Amino acid sequence: MDRPAFPDSILDALNPAQREAASIMDGPLMVLAGAGTGKTRTITHRIAWMIEQGVPASAILAVTFTNKAAREMRERVRHLTGRYDVRLNTFHSFCVMFLREEFPVLGRAPDFSIYDDGDALSLVKRVLDDASLDLETHKAQTVLNKIGRWKMREVPPREAQDTSDSLTKEVARIYEAYDRALVEANACDFDDLLLQALRILRDHDEVRARWNRRLTHVLVDEFQDTNTVQYALVQLLTADTGNLCVTGDQDQSIYSWRGAEPGNFDQFLEDHPEAPIVRLEQNYRSTKHILGAAASVISCNRYRIPKTLWTDIEDAEPVRVVGFVDDYDEARAIAKAIRDFEAEGIRPETIAVFYRTNALSLPVERTLLQEGIPYIVVGGLEFFGRQEVKDLLAYLRFLANPRDVVSLARILNVPPRGIGKKTREQVVTLAATQGRPIGDLLRDPDAFTDFTPRARAALTDFAEKLERFDSRRESPVGDLINEILNVTGYAEYWQKKSSKSGSLEPYQNLGQFVTLAQEFDRLQKGRLPEFLTQVALLTDHDRTERRDHAVSLMTLHTSKGLEFEAVVLIGAEHGMLPHAMSSDSLEGFEEERRLFHVGMTRAKRRLVITWAGARTRFGRRSAATPSPFLDELGDVGVEHHGGPTAEAVAIGERVEWDDDAHPLAQARKGTPVWHPDWGSGEIVGVQGRGQGLDRKAVVEFEDGRRVLVLRHSNLELREDDVF
Repeated sequence: MDRPAFPDSILDALNPAQREAASIMDGPLMVLAGAGTGKTRTITHRIAWMIEQGVPASAILAVTFTNKAAREMRERVRHLTGRYDVRLNTFHSFCVMFLREEFPVLGRAPDFSIYDDGDALSLVKRVLDDASLDLETHKAQTVLNKIGRWKMREVPPREAQDTSDSLTKEVARIYEAYDRALVEANACDFDDLLLQALRILRDHDEVRARWNRRLTHVLVDEFQDTNTVQYALVQLLTADTGNLCVTGDQDQSIYSWRGAEPGNFDQFLEDHPEAPIVRLEQNYRSTKHILGAAASVISCNRYRIPKTLWTDIEDAEPVRVVGFVDDYDEARAIAKAIRDFEAEGIRPETIAVFYRTNALSLPVERTLLQEGIPYIVVGGLEFFGRQEVKDLLAYLRFLANPRDVVSLARILNVPPRGIGKKTREQVVTLAATQGRPIGDLLRDPDAFTDFTPRARAALTDFAEKLERFDSRRESPVGDLINEILNVTGYAEYWQKKSSKSGSLEPYQNLGQFVTLAQEFDRLQKGRLPEFLTQVALLTDHDRTERRDHAVSLMTLHTSKGLEFEAVVLIGAEHGMLPHAMSSDSLEGFEEERRLFHVGMTRAKRRLVITWAGARTRFGRRSAATPSPFLDELGDVGVEHHGGPTAEAVAIGERVEWDDDAHPLAQARKGTPVWHPDWGSGEIVGVQGRGQGLDRKAVVEFEDGRRVLVLRHSNLELREDDVF
């Protein structure tokens, strides 16, 4: 095809490959953008170029995966064009906007609630309880995960039931009841947001045609993270125009456990054989040595569209691979390396330590504490996952959607007002029996004549408070939240509780939440539904903040999209990276290699990769061997140092733990675990009083149950958010 001419304009700031990608306006286009190659710059300049060439800003849709990325692109486009009306959304926020407008074609109300993972889990538990099913046989989280996998493969409940396996058939029936409960609550979980939008576009030609006219150009960022449903969505949105541009990097596809489909690249080229491929290969982040080592590793993957990254950034230091006797030796060396980086002028907030699983961070954290080195663990309990914040959100969500039974169940007795579990269940059952929204039921003074006088009084008081809040629903959100805190006594409840516990954090979180709402009122001047949508769609990466003068500790998955002056990547050992639970197939092994590559390419100036000859796991040292990926780094610009001797590693040597600090000390029913012989399992019961390692755990493995003393169990905590 003819290459476009590049006038003196917006495109002048781009390199030749970026300009080519930005200036191809019409038809399908694939942009392969390697790490650090200016992907966001290219996408935003492409949008600005289209506007300059006469494409209406409102006719352009760009979708990505985090609000943070969408916000950054929106600001860049605004700076380039002065336009405020370009649609720059996450997939989920676009689908919310779409459903608010189009949901009535499915007979659904547009003022639906959005259930996060915790809300969805609560609903699954209620469905299991209503069906009188054994929670130990049907673990709620396992059921929810299975439902999510069905949804992302577009398997409806009736089709899921078409199986000879009795257990799977029963889970599929739970899936059907769960979906029915979502409809009754006028709610959508995250998967539903995508699926219902896809269903409308696929089944209603007039809606699809209208949106194809409205959106003439669609751009997809981070295409390697899309699943089959998301790809089908953008295909339908561009079915009439064909103007679909996908930008991404197969070498950074690390989310298959979330449903991401690396095969979407091949599918796109099959669907659009005429699509040009533009490769962004000039890296602006890393030194030649770092880039060369990363390229050497990722070139070993078979299933990728080839590209060769290069850079003009000169080398200062080689990539260093260092072996240690054990993980404590490793942790001490990491503390020293951080001090050395700081002596070179590298600020602590630009230094990061990466690991495959959170379990590896403990020796590092202990050593940094001992050495007085400030650090932050990125990816801990998030602000919106805290009890006090979720309680406040439940009040707001029930005011916005009086059919939301999950939110109502959460707030009926919060703060405590004498409405027990039995009364709560009776209220929910009564509403279901009468086919009435619970909000209407609560406002009916004759609805609870069969309840005890105490329960009637408490429910009447609660209903009066809801009436008062409902009358202020159109007020600024910050004012409404203050009203809820004061009238319910919830702020006072946490203030008293905090004074007893000595921790003011929950009470302070309430103040932080009010501040957040007031900022929303000031900047966006939206209504309650818009505020709830914004909060519901925040992602982990949107909440990832660095702290001044503190080193960042995080998993490799969390590191994606970030960059640091200096990176220490620890635990590069066989069974850990690649992880034993993810490398039993070629696809899994190659994803582990991509994860290693992602971690390496976060580093700008300094990269250190470590491994240990022994790791302490649950009180015993066990042998470890270097990751096979270390043999793939190449020899240019890579130095290997250290390594344990056979005499130095006393395999099976007992290591004394402070029991309270042991990872299994807090083990309880529902804790996911892994055993080197029996694989994945879940603790379904704990025998013995209190906490500690001398209790026995009843663990459900795939091949049956075992009773193990925690102290001698060789169990490891399994991280379900990763696997």
